[in-house]
Amino acid sequence: PKQGVTAPRTMIEQQPPDGDVDDDDKSSFLVRGIMDRLDLTRTTTSEKEEEVVLQLVDYKSGKAPPIGKYSATKTREIVEDAFYQLKVYALLRRETNAQKQKSKNAVDLRMLRLFHLTSHDSNNGKALTLDYDLGATPQERDEILWEVHQDLSNVWTSIQRLVETQDPMQFVGCNRSFCYCHVCRDKFVPGTVWSPAEDG
Repeated sequence: PKQGVTAPRTMIEQQPPDGDVDDDDKSSFLVRGIMDRLDLTRTTTSEKEEEVVLQLVDYKSGKAPPIGKYSATKTREIVEDAFYQLKVYALLRRETNAQKQKSKNAVDLRMLRLFHLTSHDSNNGKALTLDYDLGATPQERDEILWEVHQDLSNVWTSIQRLVETQDPMQFVGCNRSFCYCHVCRDKFVPGTVWSPAEDG
């Protein structure tokens, strides 16, 4: 029998998707975040059949990225970057569920949604949603999440190697605006850690 879902139905709000991620040498590291919302929603399978899946929703107070004003390649890059955080959450949920016995009636997480409370002038400042499909099949979803898994493992390996050098000058700040390295750098004595070159 089909599952009846008349509208997106909220299942979980503000759940911490903590999870241990294994890297290539079988060690693990903790990744932590907060999921704003998890809904049941309808979509279609690769065989064009209707199915009910989970949709992970994240609310953003900032403006939505300017999708559509750049080339297809640049637009894809912007979209992938915007949804990276949610793909990490999707990975953590999968890793956590893999450690439990999965029910035969379990619903897969497939859709990701960014809900921007404001947008650029082209949308008159109104709220805007952006959607991302992890894939119509479990294999497609696994392939995307495996790339995220590898990326996180590479970051962790890089951190371990930097710590082993015992030289704080070896850590060069990243280009992720949300990273804590941009906050904690100012707490060190000038000259004891790497600092970006000043303009001019």
